[in-house]
Amino acid sequence: MSGGEVLLQTLNNNLPWLICSLIHKFGNKENEKEYNEFIEDLKRITPKNFEPKGNIFVFYR
Repeated sequence: MSGGEVLLQTLNNNLPWLICSLIHKFGNKENEKEYNEFIEDLKRITPKNFEPKGNIFVFYR
């Protein structure tokens, strides 16, 4: 199971807890082909009715 799959499963969980993830570790933007394959894999494994649960805060630097 890929890190992206684990993150999607975690975001789809109803349990109230804190999740921290370094999303820049997913995919490799420097390798366009690898990055595009990563994005397509995420789209493929994301359930059609997927909706993240709880409050989500994104910190960007």
